[in-house]
Order: sequence, then C-alpha cells, then structure tokens
Amino acid sequence: MKSYKPGYSILIATGLLLFSLLVLTSAQAQERERNGQPFFSLSTQVVSADATNVTSALGLSPTNILNQIDSSLDTEIGWGITGSVGWLYDSNWHFEAELGHKAMELGEAFGGGVADTIGGEWNIETFFMNGGYDFRGDSFITPYVGLGIGVGLHELTVNQVATIPVIMAEQFQVTPAAQARVGVNFEVAEDMDITMGYRFMALVNPDFNSIAFENLYIHNFEVGLKFYIEDMIYD
Repeated sequence: MKSYKPGYSILIATGLLLFSLLVLTSAQAQERERNGQPFFSLSTQVVSADATNVTSALGLSPTNILNQIDSSLDTEIGWGITGSVGWLYDSNWHFEAELGHKAMELGEAFGGGVADTIGGEWNIETFFMNGGYDFRGDSFITPYVGLGIGVGLHELTVNQVATIPVIMAEQFQVTPAAQARVGVNFEVAEDMDITMGYRFMALVNPDFNSIAFENLYIHNFEVGLKFYIEDMIYD
C-alpha cells in the first residue's frame, strides 16, 4: 500500500480542522438567539495500546520474530495531547472538531511461542469529528459521553529486533479511525471546566511498506481544561 509523507499528512489534517471550524462558525453565526455556545478544550493523555497482531513483516526480515506464527507487537505506555473546538447546544448535545497526537515506544514482540524486545517508536496524528451529550444539571459535576470518526496519520520507526539492528526508514500511513469517550467535567469557574475521562480509540489495519498490522486499539486516560467563550461571541 502506498505510504504518505508527513508534510502532506499534517497539511491534510490542518486543512480538515480549518474547514470544520469554518462550517461550525458559519452555522452558529445564524443562531444568535443563544442556542448554545462555542467552546475549546485542551487535554493530555496517558496512552496504552493493546498488543496488535502482525499480518506481515517480510519487509523487515523473513526470519525475525515478527514473521512467526501468531506474531504480535506490544508497545510501552505512552503519552498524548488533544485540542478541539466545538459547540455546546442548550439541548446538551455537543459537536466538535479535534486534532491530537499520540506517541508510544515499541516494546516486545511475540511469535512462535517466544518473546523478544523491539526497538522503535510509533507516533500517530489524529483528526476526529465528535458528537456527544453532556448530562448537565444543578451540580458542578457534569458527566458526558461521546463518539467520533476520523483518520489516523501513522509514523512508524523500527530500528532493532532482539539484539539485531534493523535498517528501516520512517514509514507513514493514513487509516480510518473511530473513538468512544466517557468522562466528567468539573466546573471551576463560570467559563471553565476541568475534564477527566477515558477514550477508547480504534485505528483500522495500519499497513506500512515493511510491516502490516490488524486493527490498533488504544486506551486513553485524560485530564484537561475546557473553556466556554460565549462572552467573546455575544459581547
């Protein structure tokens, strides 16, 4: 499958976000009766990916552990950062455009009944369009749920299998992605919440030139801030 250069990938993601912002702004500009308010949020994540099955690694070496029967690749616990802009309606539904980054070091490979270490790094830029519902009430605590669809822009580097150095240039791939989110907003000021939550992310079949995987599943535990900017729009 054809790989993509990172510059084009970042440009595509940025363009999608700007287009989404334009659509959101244009749509809400006609709703001056205060049917909701805009917001933006920033969050950091602790990232943990499930071991993912390897479907082919002949591009690395026909004899290494990643080409054994039922081989899989595990990663170390990583980190992530996410930013989004959106609109919270008076009906408690919200919609947003989101950009994110995930970074994980490669960990162990399993295959043929044995395990060995793998050296390298897996970075993912994500773009999502999310929708969800805030369970707002009289309390300063607001639970929320949400779903999102988008794309993941993968950057994979493998430089060692067991004790054997591997020569593999950075490889890039774009795949479909989906996520589910649940968490709680804590109101700490009139226009600001602290958010704590969990999101489950699925990225479909990352298929690089040298190595191909089944779906990648990532667990994200996050803390962040959400800002409501109604006063900037209406004053």
